[in-house]
Amino acid sequence: AMWVRFPTVPPIKAGDASETHGYNCTLQLFAGEDTSVIGVYERMEKPTREGVRYNQADEEKFIERWGHLPIIEGGLTIKEAYTNRTQAGMVNLEEGVVDHWSWDRIVLVGDAAHKFTPSTGAGCNNGIVDVVALSNEMYHAFKAVRASDPEAFPTKEQVFAAFEGYQLARFETVKAGLAGASQATGAATWADTTHKFVDRHILSKQSLQKFFANRNAPALARTPVFEYV
Repeated sequence: AMWVRFPTVPPIKAGDASETHGYNCTLQLFAGEDTSVIGVYERMEKPTREGVRYNQADEEKFIERWGHLPIIEGGLTIKEAYTNRTQAGMVNLEEGVVDHWSWDRIVLVGDAAHKFTPSTGAGCNNGIVDVVALSNEMYHAFKAVRASDPEAFPTKEQVFAAFEGYQLARFETVKAGLAGASQATGAATWADTTHKFVDRHILSKQSLQKFFANRNAPALARTPVFEYV
């Protein structure tokens, strides 16, 4: 993925948000009052476990491939945005859920424990919910020992149990979120004929979007909230 921040200029206006889908590439735009940012996702030929650090030359090659694409209809192209950039960068979009979220008194939340493709924003949202779930577990650990002694602290074993409870509460949910984000990115980049059909003829219909949103509503309603606020 390449991300580019550039000045907000007409016809782009503050508050604009859009997506463009196509073969092997998808683009997202988010416009602020002074600057806008685009994310351009390119589907790789095959998955990799190798770490990569991209440089200026890599960015320029990326622009050669995709710079001709318009950001919005009648507006700037990716290349024009890059030429007028205030910031830019390239990264591989990592995906996965680690098996162990804690060790000793160290505990992981958000991207440290699970990474999603950013198409749906699910990575950020799940990271926030991680903090809520972990905080609730720690709250109950403190509440249990302070029922008899207001100055008491949980033992290391009780802290470890809280960490384990937190991972157990979140693990299956983030695995499902990972799969959903991956499917969304696959559909947006038309990874195959099925993805293209679903993206163009199913997910594009507002009636079906409403259906899926309503179907997911009960699960969203069960999202943890702070139990002590």
